[in-house]
Amino acid sequence: MYRPCNGSLEAWFNNVLADNWKLSSVSIQPFAKENQVSKRYPVVLASTGVSYSHSMQTEPRMHNQWQRIIQTARSNREHFICGCLPAQVNKLAPRQKPKSEECFLASYPNTTGNHAMDCFFYATPNEDSGLQAYNKGVVEETEEGDLKIKLAFSLRPSETKKGTGSPELSKSYREPGMSKSAIRLRGLFDLLWTRSKYNTWMPAMKGKRNHVGLHKHLLECAERIMVGNDVLSQHLLVASPVDDQVERNLQIMDRAIVQNERLVVVAELPAFEKWPDPLKRLPLMFHWSLPYIGLEDRLWDLTVQRFNREIAALRRGERVMVIVQTDVPTKGKKLTFAKPLHIALRQINNDLIPVDSTYERQIADKLIDEGRQFEKPLRYDAEDEKYAPDFILCDTAAGRLPMEVFGLLTPEYIEQKALKSRHYDGLYGAGRWWQWNAAVDDPIPEFPAVK
Repeated sequence: MYRPCNGSLEAWFNNVLADNWKLSSVSIQPFAKENQVSKRYPVVLASTGVSYSHSMQTEPRMHNQWQRIIQTARSNREHFICGCLPAQVNKLAPRQKPKSEECFLASYPNTTGNHAMDCFFYATPNEDSGLQAYNKGVVEETEEGDLKIKLAFSLRPSETKKGTGSPELSKSYREPGMSKSAIRLRGLFDLLWTRSKYNTWMPAMKGKRNHVGLHKHLLECAERIMVGNDVLSQHLLVASPVDDQVERNLQIMDRAIVQNERLVVVAELPAFEKWPDPLKRLPLMFHWSLPYIGLEDRLWDLTVQRFNREIAALRRGERVMVIVQTDVPTKGKKLTFAKPLHIALRQINNDLIPVDSTYERQIADKLIDEGRQFEKPLRYDAEDEKYAPDFILCDTAAGRLPMEVFGLLTPEYIEQKALKSRHYDGLYGAGRWWQWNAAVDDPIPEFPAVK
């Protein structure tokens, strides 16, 4: 499975580069290839009206011909129109990968939310998520269709300014209501989930989500995210049980040692009763595909304090994901070790959809059981709940309909509930959006009818 290292690690890494290995795109087991439902709709070249089918865009035997068509369109500064919603004109631009002759189609900046939900080019609109809380320039779409982001932490130790402390623990950075000048670890989790569409659901996805598919799709997403001059996928480890993906993670660990770079690790926490006592290392599912992440009491105590809701959910038997930024890993005799710098937690349901409470998990599960189509907008680093509804129901006659789960009775929460209710009443009409007052033990109301 894993190519042994003959001689020094630096020599091995040079051999990897010489062999032209693709560190961020290892093939995986066949059963994992269709874990998401994302269609390549026919596209039309605007200047000629010629339509190009799904097979033209995706089949290997058509690859060279399709490349010539995109390259010609790019040279002539032409654009395509996506066929996902025939009544709308959703433009696609032909782009070229950096340092490559390979061309591809990309949505125009800030238009991904205009596509059909099952379209390859779709992503949750920025206005429906916590992305609004970031300052301009924190998350930008490039002309190549990639994302360029600013993180609140460094992927290289040499870039950490002395005396500034940890941006994750900065008091000013955590003040509610203020604009965010960088993405924290929890925000990065939400960005990866949104861009890879794990915050969306369609009935055709049922039974197709697992950790193997998650590894594949998060890596594909991270290949299109730039952090300064770094491609995020070259720092990202996603836990997996299959050999090819484990091998890819081991390659990235070794690369990080040679290049003196930090890592970002994504995994699920095991059931709480399976945790060791005392807790000396971060317990992770499929831990053999990841470095040994030792725990210091101070960092873990801060994590438990900050994510007490997720820890409580885990104790109740709910599922919880963890995202960790580590320092540069080190090689031991049998294991690779990595010191955690920051940790963030996220509750999920059985289909890997993030939720903010067990009440929300109940609604997500019920929507899935009833065969509905919906999104879970994510808040990123926005503390203020005004930035996103709890869910958006996407298959009603009224179109995209907000759904709110009111689960607390604190004065601040009741005030926020009143503000949201007035907003939705004004936008949709009183009684024309969905809500559940879970905090007063109301039964779950019926969902609006499918169109």
